[in-house]
Amino acid sequence: MIKIILLAWTSMAMIGQSTSQPDVFEIQDRAMLQAKQGKYIQALQTIEKAIEIDPKIAEFYVTQSHVFDKLRRYPEAMTSIKKALRLEPTHRAALVNKMIFASRMNDASEYVKSYQVFIKHHKLKPDESIYKEVYNGIIKKGE
Repeated sequence: MIKIILLAWTSMAMIGQSTSQPDVFEIQDRAMLQAKQGKYIQALQTIEKAIEIDPKIAEFYVTQSHVFDKLRRYPEAMTSIKKALRLEPTHRAALVNKMIFASRMNDASEYVKSYQVFIKHHKLKPDESIYKEVYNGIIKKGE
């Protein structure tokens, strides 16, 4: 009887302990909400916590890149995207964002490389609207 009570008490203590810290994806969700609310610096700090807990999740770097993008810190956004792509080389959102950031930084060669990788892995037609629009944005800026 005492063993059962002790086991139940220990299990309850362990459950309480595991739920006292937020899940790493909940931290990411909080960062995304903060960014939607325009609290970009706070969002960066929050997503950094998720990255510290698990630096091997590409999606966290994608989220971080979105926040840097909102702050118009494009080189840092590109760095975050490259980290995501090192973890997941065919990550669809990361590849799209890499093209977008290359466009915003007027880096046509980086855009073209990213575009080629994207099409290779995701079997897109070269005339698909969003990618054509970004590409045309680079061409028009370069004229």
